[in-house]
Parts: sequence; structure tokens; C-alpha cells
Amino acid sequence: MNAILTASVFFFAFAVLQTKSAIVPGRCDCLKTAPDATVKAITINIVKRIVRVPASSYCKHEEVVIHFKRGTKLCVNPHAERLKKLEEAFKLKEAIRARGSSTSAPATTVANSPLVK
Repeated sequence: MNAILTASVFFFAFAVLQTKSAIVPGRCDCLKTAPDATVKAITINIVKRIVRVPASSYCKHEEVVIHFKRGTKLCVNPHAERLKKLEEAFKLKEAIRARGSSTSAPATTVANSPLVK
């Protein structure tokens, strides 16, 4: 019984700490970025949106997170040459799509918080 109680308390504390670190602002979202070679392999057809998070008082460097259509995310180097080309192509694709549907929102955004959702 004591072992079950100890395990339950440990699990609950672990869950609270994980939730707290996911909610509380004040840390960078991207601890590591993908190599530039990985960015070169990304095609516009698999990208859902690209989010740029500017540097701030709680994260000293700019972050870029690519969200894929399959639901995954990838942090990339914000200065990668291929990223600039990918963003330009993505903006053009979104502009063309927006002409067909006036309700489309741009998918490239600048986030106001380091927590990318």
C-alpha cells in the first residue's frame, strides 16, 4: 500500500512539473534546431504553417517553427538560406489560395509568445 501511495505521489508530481513547463512563459521553445540539410529537404507541399517567434526578454534568440500537415513540428535555424526561400514560396502559395477564398488567414505568423501552439 505504501509503495502504491509513493508511486502515485511521484507520478502526480511528475505530471504537474511537465504541465507547468509547457504552460509557463519564460523559456525558449526550441532547445535545438534542425541542421540546414534537413531544411533543404522540406518541400512546400508538406508545410502547414511557419511561425517566427522574435527574440524577447525571456528567450534571447529568434525561433522559427515549421508545422507540418501531418501534425509534427520542427525548429529550424532562422537564418538558413533555404528557410528564406521556403517562406517566400509559402507566402506566394497562400496569396494564391487566398484569392480563391477570401476567408483564408495567412499561415506565416510572428508569434507574440514563445509558446507555439
